[in-house]
Amino acid sequence: MEKRLTTLILLTIALAAADNGFDFVVLGDRTGSAREGVFETALSEVKLLRPSLLMNVGDLVEGYTKSHDTLIQQWDTIMRLLRNTGVYYRLTPGNHDITDAMSESVFVRYFGGPHSSFNFGGSHFLIIDNSRWDSLPETELAWIDRDLALNRLARWTFVFMHRSYWVKALREGKADRLHNIFRQYGVDYVFSGHDHYYCSAVWDSIHYVQVGPTGSRYKVYEDEERGAFQNYLLVHCGDSAVRLEVVRPGSLLAQDCVTLKDIALLDSIDRSGLNLSDVALSPDGALDDSVTAEVRNVSNSVLSTRCEWNLAASNWRVEPETVVVVCSPGVGGQGSGVRSVFSVQLPAGASPYPLPSLNLDYPYGPGKLHEIDRLLPLRRSADCPKIALPRLDGVLNDKAWKKVKPIQQFGAKDGGVSPTEPFDVLLAHDDTMLFIAARCVETQMSRLKTDETVRDGKVANDDNLNFLLCPDVDSVIRNPQSAVYYQLIISPAGVIWDRKCSMQNGKSVRDNAWNGNWQVANSLDKNQWILELAIPLADFGVAPESGQRSAVNGERSLGFNIVRFQSRNQAVGVYQVPFVHDPATLARLRMQ
Repeated sequence: MEKRLTTLILLTIALAAADNGFDFVVLGDRTGSAREGVFETALSEVKLLRPSLLMNVGDLVEGYTKSHDTLIQQWDTIMRLLRNTGVYYRLTPGNHDITDAMSESVFVRYFGGPHSSFNFGGSHFLIIDNSRWDSLPETELAWIDRDLALNRLARWTFVFMHRSYWVKALREGKADRLHNIFRQYGVDYVFSGHDHYYCSAVWDSIHYVQVGPTGSRYKVYEDEERGAFQNYLLVHCGDSAVRLEVVRPGSLLAQDCVTLKDIALLDSIDRSGLNLSDVALSPDGALDDSVTAEVRNVSNSVLSTRCEWNLAASNWRVEPETVVVVCSPGVGGQGSGVRSVFSVQLPAGASPYPLPSLNLDYPYGPGKLHEIDRLLPLRRSADCPKIALPRLDGVLNDKAWKKVKPIQQFGAKDGGVSPTEPFDVLLAHDDTMLFIAARCVETQMSRLKTDETVRDGKVANDDNLNFLLCPDVDSVIRNPQSAVYYQLIISPAGVIWDRKCSMQNGKSVRDNAWNGNWQVANSLDKNQWILELAIPLADFGVAPESGQRSAVNGERSLGFNIVRFQSRNQAVGVYQVPFVHDPATLARLRMQ
């Protein structure tokens, strides 16, 4: 920290001495959900830097309150912190700062505006309130036009606003009314926030910068490569040039450290840069198969990289473990690809978890590498034998259950071994019913969470088992856009939350009003909890006797997945990794 501050201070002194210019700092969003200490640390650095001005791009208070006193208290806290820097400040309103007439009146009372402008050091500073609109009204655009026209002779012109209209316009290739005004009057820099990640772009010689968070949570991206890091900006205005430094914990970064083009390329790399073929694993069967990896070059330069399998602590054998891949640049944005085939083996009865993963470093710009770590796409299956109707009493001593082999091998969300305590699940059926039983070890029963008592309440917050069931997994593969599936979450107390879901235009649409006709029994003892359930297959749209039969071998089959949530340690165990609301990713339940 001291070394970084020394570098910053020396930088500001050197720049100011070079051309008698001035500096200003731009803070990003502090809210919503401010991270403790981040904003305060940034201001302590500003106090040492002593810039001429302190600016921001909105969202300093949590806001969204009907209480005038609460809002005043929030602003008093912020102003006390800002005044402590000893630096003159001007603020841009964000959607947390102005949400209604009351919050607007408070902002105007303290800071003026909400639109405002001023001149400093021969430069013009324009603050725009765009926090309440997806596009600015004509009256607001007219005010901006007049202000910039009156100040078009300024040495540098800087614009501050909360929402980044320009990001959407550039991504979608659409016109932007504000951009046209900025271009007409020679705006030099536009600063915005709101989306809580840093990125920049140059559009018609205008430098657009979306400031990352200065305390707020990450909400669009979670990875630093896409700008998800805490930061603020240090801007030096000289007679001949503007220099911008991105200040983040532990480092100083250039303005183009993350560009909008970088983010678009990273998205393309994640979609198409590495694809692996599925591998099917039958219950307890040894696996001896192959997987094809396709590395696709979506960049404009030659891609040369090494693909290496991570087999640490796993039961898998993959050959070869490493290959070198060289891809020529893509043509017409499609990318060129190179395929490699690997043999994969898993001994009979061995747990597939942890899953192996294929790793490679993918360069996407000068000095920029994107690490891809892709889990082996394993499609699991389990047997669901036909049994006589078991006695549902939460004991699991009915002899019908002895014909069912329990599912016991579960993984973590990241493909590792399940961090939960051991549990097993039994699945069976008769001509008309689906039966589910589960036994979950819990060595600290006093910490078992079973707070919810009402059906369709917040069962997901308790210890629970979570099931996804799809009536016809084969039709999902053929036509995933029309898939219907069902979700059940049940607590150790036997309290249920369930719903019917469907895929529409690639998204999961959920009907929380749907209720299945579940029969439930449960029991608790000193070191485990047990559930037994039965439901008519017809509730899932599965006809008695015939059911849904595979087009491949004529067997009845359901898509399914199972998750256990152990609340005391926030642990999650998954049968088919990953657990996502997409029926195409489900395991196969073979109804014998």
